[in-house]
Amino acid sequence: MSGFKITSKIDDNMKTRLQIDGAMDEHSDYSSIETKFTDEVVFDFDNVEHINSTGIKHWVQWVASIHEANPNLKFFFVNCPKPIVDQINMVDGFLPEGSIVKSFKVPYFCEVCDKDITTTFVLGREYNIVDGKVKLEVPDNTCDRGDCEMEPDVVEQKYFKFLK
Repeated sequence: MSGFKITSKIDDNMKTRLQIDGAMDEHSDYSSIETKFTDEVVFDFDNVEHINSTGIKHWVQWVASIHEANPNLKFFFVNCPKPIVDQINMVDGFLPEGSIVKSFKVPYFCEVCDKDITTTFVLGREYNIVDGKVKLEVPDNTCDRGDCEMEPDVVEQKYFKFLK
C-alpha cells in the first residue's frame, strides 16, 4: 500500500488547501476525497514520495473532474518536487488550464564536493510573470566549503519548459 493521503483544509487566506502525502500510484484513491472548494485551491506536493503512470492517469482524471464541476475555480500548485515538475512538462492535463505554479523544487549538484541539494524556486523571487511572459533567474548556489559552485542538476530547457 502506498500510504497515499490528501488532507483538506481552508487556510488563513480562505483558500482550499490540499496537502498530498505519499505515493501517487495505482493505490491512490481520489474518489474518496470529499472537500468543499472555495474560489481557489492550492495543491501542496511537498510530501509526495513518487508518482507512476497509473497515478498520473488517476490524477489527470480527478483534476479534470474538479475543473469541470467548478469551472471558475483557480488552481495553484506549491512545493512541486522534480517528479511532479517532470509530469507537468510531459503530460497534457496534469495542470488544469490557467493553473499557476507558485513554487517548485530544483535539484542542484556540486561536482567538486559530490553534494546534492534541493532549492525551492518561488514565484516573485526566482521567477516572475511580466506582461504575460515568465522571467526566470536561476541563482547560483555555493557549497558549504564556499570555494565551489553548485549548478542545477537538470536540463534547464526541458525542466523549466512549463514556465513558458
